Parts: sequence; structure tokens; C-alpha cells
Amino acid sequence: MNIFEKRNQLAEVYAEWYNYRNRLYPDFVTSSRVSSIPEYIPVFSFHNVTNDDLLLKLNYLMQNGYSTINSDEYAYLNGKSNGERLVMLTFDDGLVSLCNVVAPLLRAYQMCAVAFVIPGEIDQEEGGGVVEPNNGDGRLLCSWEQLEAMKDVIDIQSHSMYHWLIFESSIVSSFFSPQIKSKFQKIDWPIPRRNGIDHPERDIGFGWPIYKTNSRLSGSLRVYENAEITEAMMSYVEERGGADFFNSPGWEKALNSEHTRLAHGAKFETETPDQRLASVTHCIDASKQVIEEKMKKEVKGFCFPFGIGSPETEAIAQKGGYSLAYYGVRPNFNTGKAGEFTTLRRVTRLKDDYLFRLPGENRKSLMKIFYEKAERRVANLLYDKGNIR
Repeated sequence: MNIFEKRNQLAEVYAEWYNYRNRLYPDFVTSSRVSSIPEYIPVFSFHNVTNDDLLLKLNYLMQNGYSTINSDEYAYLNGKSNGERLVMLTFDDGLVSLCNVVAPLLRAYQMCAVAFVIPGEIDQEEGGGVVEPNNGDGRLLCSWEQLEAMKDVIDIQSHSMYHWLIFESSIVSSFFSPQIKSKFQKIDWPIPRRNGIDHPERDIGFGWPIYKTNSRLSGSLRVYENAEITEAMMSYVEERGGADFFNSPGWEKALNSEHTRLAHGAKFETETPDQRLASVTHCIDASKQVIEEKMKKEVKGFCFPFGIGSPETEAIAQKGGYSLAYYGVRPNFNTGKAGEFTTLRRVTRLKDDYLFRLPGENRKSLMKIFYEKAERRVANLLYDKGNIR
């Protein structure tokens, strides 16, 4: 897994097609004609949204008689619709679009949603103001005060303490560059480790090696970066013009060559299983504790960052007091028999595009949705335009 590689965009398109071919989507998504209400309540996942895009989706729900529910209501109903037109809308990360787009529209439509927030990332942010992400002059994430002000329409649940990518090998796959800095949210960058201490503020220099990555909650053992190599690579770039270095042809080949030279015979330390357990437990338990303290509510839902978990991390979540585990269209591991690992209820989620496949008037064709997805991701790959999610 490396979200920073360009080919990842094409892998995302392939994953959508794989899900379709292997019948992982519910019938209402794949069937050309659907008249009955889905037996299980559809759950849709959103990230950053625009006013126009969300307006279209809420209009579709309203015009076709759908009501929205929160996480507690989903648990009470055991995920079953009982013949009612019910959906759950979930928003990952707690981005500021919750404040300036989502909450106002939900109030206008008398609807509700669930937001999975990352307490450790909120605490790293400085400044205030409700602005669009990645414009360089404001917050990426909602503050606790802003989340509190939206609790009438947005149910706050956990998305782990950090949105944390770890290195799981010493195989370098990319380098931190101006392109990565501008395209990816800071919470998606791996967390650097210096002198045995993790730094969630992510003060990373250009040229910082990015090795093969995975989610902190994947169950993988973390491979720590080699401090000497990291510092040498960042110095290499700085001495050659810093950000301007990446405008020169062949910069990637030059960095790979320099890294190969520095890494020859170098050692990369790997964490122990006990260290992994302590780190993962903190991510899961601390996030619940902080949200409950800040929001004065009980938190029962845990959404795995990047949709990646494991039997071990599920067991930790259950022990920590969660009862719902949210993924993507399916968990990323062999779940075995029901209840084999935990008694958590696994909630699979569909990307927000598929909301237009719900039974109703003006329902979109599946091919049109696939085409729009592919068009958006190819535009991002080739021209850095569009949404990477």
C-alpha cells in the first residue's frame, strides 16, 4: 500500500471493478431494476465534499423519501431497515467541510450524519477559522468547539487517535516532494520518528524517504526509518535547491540512486509485537476517551482509517468498549466465522457515489457512476485535478 504512488489511482479504479465482478456490492447497487427497499440499511462514506455535490445527494434522498439515522440508531436496529427507507451518511476525518458545507445542509434538510474524527490530529492544529482545506491559511480539521456546535445534526464517533501510516519494510517507494505536499492532506503523511519519539505534527523535509506503507491498525509490525539516511536524503535535496530540485528532469532517479548508496549495509529497526500492541491500543482506547471527554457522550463506533484492520485490532477495539467496527465495502482480512474473533458488528460502507443507486426516481446507471469515477481519478493522475478519494 502506498497512496503516494501515481499508479494507486488506477488501482482504486481496478478495486471498484473487482468489487463489482466479485459481487461484493449489495443488490441495489448492481441490479438494473430495483423496486424493494434494501434489507440492510445502506451506509455511505464521504470525505471532503462541496456544497453542490452534497446538495444533489440530499435532494435525491429527500425526493425519494429516505430518512437518515445516526450510529446509535443503526445499532438499535441491528442494521436492518425493516422496510423503511433509511440510510446512514458517514464522513471521515472531521474535515472543515463539515462546518461550512455538511452541517448547514443537514439542518436545512432536517437530516443527520455520523462523523469519524481523529483526536490526536485535532490537537496538532493551530489557528482557527472555517476555511477550505489545503489553501494554506487555515485549519484542515474542525476544532472541538466546531464539533460541539454541530452535535445537533452530526454524531461524533472515533477514527483512531491518529490517521497513521507506518512503514512496514525498508523498501523505498517514493520521496516527500512538493507534489505530495500539495496533493495530500497532512494527516495522510506518515508520522516521522526521531530519537525514539513519534512526531504527529509531521515536520517533514523534502527528500524524506517514504517506504512501503500500511495502516497502523493493519496488524503489521512497524519498521522504523534510519535516522542517518533520512537526514542525509533531506540534506541532499536541500543542497540542490530544495523544492526547485523537483523541477529538474530525473530527480526521482537521482534520489533512488542516492538512497541505494546510503542504504547499502544500513540497519532498519523493527518494533516488537509488544510495542505494536501498546501503540495500537493507545490509538484505539485514547481516541474514545478523548472524544467522550470533549463531547460528553458515549462513543461506541470505531471506523478503521484507510478501511484497514485486523483480528487483533478488532479484539482491542471490543475490549476498549466499542460495539461497531466500520470498514469500506468489506473488511481487508479473512473474517472467518461470525463472532470468531470478536462480537463487534462489522459495518461495511459504500462510497458516496452509489447513493444514486438507491431505489427511486432519477436513479443513475452503474456504468455512468463507474465512468465518472474513472474520469475523476484519471484527471487527478494526469492533471492533478479532481478528488483523489
